[in-house]
Amino acid sequence: MAKDLDNPRWRLIIERDRCIGAGACLALCPDHFELDDEARSRALTELIDADDDAIAAARSCPTEAIRIESADGGEPIYPEA
Repeated sequence: MAKDLDNPRWRLIIERDRCIGAGACLALCPDHFELDDEARSRALTELIDADDDAIAAARSCPTEAIRIESADGGEPIYPEA
Protein backbone atom coordinates (compact mmCIF):
# COMPACT_ATOMS: atom_id res chain seq x y z
CA MET A 1 0.00 0.00 0.00
CA ALA A 2 1.41 3.41 -0.96
CA LYS A 3 1.88 6.09 1.67
CA ASP A 4 -0.33 9.15 1.41
CA LEU A 5 2.21 11.87 2.15
CA ASP A 6 -0.44 14.59 2.01
CA ASN A 7 -2.50 12.95 4.78
CA PRO A 8 -0.20 11.39 7.39
CA ARG A 9 -1.72 9.06 9.97
CA TRP A 10 -0.78 9.00 13.64
CA ARG A 11 -1.12 6.41 16.39
CA LEU A 12 -2.39 7.58 19.80
CA ILE A 13 -0.86 5.76 22.75
CA ILE A 14 -2.13 6.35 26.27
CA GLU A 15 -0.18 4.92 29.18
CA ARG A 16 -3.13 4.13 31.44
CA ASP A 17 -0.94 3.49 34.47
CA ARG A 18 0.21 7.12 34.25
CA CYS A 19 -3.21 8.68 33.54
CA ILE A 20 -4.84 10.42 36.52
CA GLY A 21 -8.05 11.36 34.71
CA ALA A 22 -7.45 15.11 34.66
CA GLY A 23 -9.47 15.32 31.44
CA ALA A 24 -7.39 18.02 29.75
CA CYS A 25 -7.04 15.83 26.66
CA LEU A 26 -10.81 15.44 26.41
CA ALA A 27 -11.38 19.17 26.89
CA LEU A 28 -8.90 20.08 24.13
CA CYS A 29 -9.56 17.25 21.71
CA PRO A 30 -12.97 15.58 22.22
CA ASP A 31 -12.86 14.11 18.71
CA HIS A 32 -10.08 11.74 19.76
CA PHE A 33 -10.29 11.19 23.53
CA GLU A 34 -12.80 10.14 26.17
CA LEU A 35 -12.74 9.14 29.82
CA ASP A 36 -13.67 5.54 30.53
CA ASP A 37 -15.57 4.02 33.48
CA GLU A 38 -12.42 4.33 35.61
CA ALA A 39 -12.12 8.05 34.74
CA ARG A 40 -8.97 7.39 32.70
CA SER A 41 -8.33 8.64 29.22
CA ARG A 42 -8.65 6.42 26.21
CA ALA A 43 -8.41 7.07 22.51
CA LEU A 44 -11.66 6.82 20.58
CA THR A 45 -9.63 5.26 17.75
CA GLU A 46 -6.01 4.20 17.76
CA LEU A 47 -5.21 5.70 14.35
CA ILE A 48 -6.05 9.29 13.46
CA ASP A 49 -5.29 11.75 10.71
CA ALA A 50 -2.57 14.21 11.73
CA ASP A 51 -4.23 16.74 14.03
CA ASP A 52 -2.74 19.71 15.90
CA ASP A 53 -5.45 19.35 18.55
CA ALA A 54 -4.09 15.88 19.40
CA ILE A 55 -0.64 17.41 19.94
CA ALA A 56 -2.19 20.08 22.18
CA ALA A 57 -3.97 17.36 24.15
CA ALA A 58 -0.75 15.38 24.63
CA ARG A 59 1.09 18.52 25.74
CA SER A 60 -1.66 19.31 28.25
CA CYS A 61 -1.41 15.98 30.05
CA PRO A 62 -0.03 16.66 33.55
CA THR A 63 1.48 13.17 33.79
CA GLU A 64 2.72 12.93 30.18
CA ALA A 65 0.63 9.80 29.66
CA ILE A 66 -0.07 10.48 25.96
CA ARG A 67 2.35 9.67 23.17
CA ILE A 68 1.81 10.12 19.45
CA GLU A 69 3.72 8.16 16.81
CA SER A 70 3.53 7.97 13.05
CA ALA A 71 1.24 5.12 12.12
CA ASP A 72 3.43 3.80 9.35
CA GLY A 73 6.84 3.72 10.98
CA GLY A 74 6.44 4.40 14.68
CA GLU A 75 8.54 7.55 14.59
CA PRO A 76 7.77 9.79 17.58
CA ILE A 77 5.57 12.80 16.85
CA TYR A 78 5.07 13.80 20.49
CA PRO A 79 7.10 13.91 22.57
CA GLU A 80 9.87 14.28 20.07
CA ALA A 81 12.84 11.95 20.50
